[in-house]
Amino acid sequence: MKWEEKLLNIKVNRELLIKAIQIVEKAALDNKIRPVLSGIFLEAKGETITLKGSDLEITIKMDIPGEVQSEGRVVFPYHLLQEYLKATSGEMITLSEMDNNFLHITTADSTTEIQLFDSQEYPTLQTLEEGIEYFINKEEFIEALEKTKFAAGQSSDNIAINCVRVEIEQNVMKVIATDSFRMVYRCSTLEGEAFPVESIKMSIPLKTVDILIKSLKSIEGTIFNLRYNGNQVLFRSGEMSILSRLVDTEFPNYQGILSSAQFDKKVFMNATEFSSILKRVQIFVRNNKEAKNSAVFDFKANKLNIRGISEGAKIKEAIDTLKEGEDIKLSLNVRFILDFVENLESRNVELSVSNASKPVFIKGEGDEDYIYLTMPLILREE
Repeated sequence: MKWEEKLLNIKVNRELLIKAIQIVEKAALDNKIRPVLSGIFLEAKGETITLKGSDLEITIKMDIPGEVQSEGRVVFPYHLLQEYLKATSGEMITLSEMDNNFLHITTADSTTEIQLFDSQEYPTLQTLEEGIEYFINKEEFIEALEKTKFAAGQSSDNIAINCVRVEIEQNVMKVIATDSFRMVYRCSTLEGEAFPVESIKMSIPLKTVDILIKSLKSIEGTIFNLRYNGNQVLFRSGEMSILSRLVDTEFPNYQGILSSAQFDKKVFMNATEFSSILKRVQIFVRNNKEAKNSAVFDFKANKLNIRGISEGAKIKEAIDTLKEGEDIKLSLNVRFILDFVENLESRNVELSVSNASKPVFIKGEGDEDYIYLTMPLILREE
């Protein structure tokens, strides 16, 4: 049944509209198969103007106030409109749908017309009305995602690891990511008093994680709502909502990996000094043709010597350590270690290992809530 035809006519704050477009556009990507999904859906009803962007896997919705002279819905090419609005002035603008499928825009100093997509072709998007609900501190959630997502698989070819795992039970939240060569685990206690009895275990696509971080940072407020039904998750903060599918492929058994860890060697060193050394070594090894990002880590007595080479150059760095156990020499991915060490808040780094074929565990000294492991590389002596 065709939706009742009305020609949209609204007046809206220019800055609010620009901000809403910037938020929802993150889910509206160029789509040659269904071109209408390349645009942003706008509906005016009552005193609310709703904008949506979607690729059918993730949908972002933003509500803003406006003066609705005539209700209606349109789908517009947002790149052009957004660029145009930024180049105009004035507080309020008028958007009027024309019967030739164009949108007429009037600002304080300019007017223009932009061709619209056919709004009848825009798909009916899913909603999530019921599910397990948590109210979570926004900053804590963003920090947990940012301190783990770097270790997630970057390719969508393996969706089981192209995600960030989030598990919440009562007031405890665990966030895990892995690309099969390394893994990071973070556990934190959520603020608040009342939490659902039901727990949540979900794998959020990495694309959604990146969008979620940027979007939550752009919205005011300290608490957001999370609703989960097993297949989808809905995030709501203020007038913004993000609905995303979840990865239904089984996530790797991170608990088994953590619980089976055994070490007979531990090394402690200053985190700031270690990070500085890694950054210098990274300059030399990042383009190493034989073993990209690889360097030799030689733990001998209470000294760590790091050696790296590249075509026509080499570097050797040393740092004082406190070591428990026998000496050991490893080849490790410098960038992988640096990714984690730069996220540490502890003064000292604690590195644990058993042998050159087992995972190396890294954490802040005495910190059991933020743990990282990476596999050694094949040891190549220069």
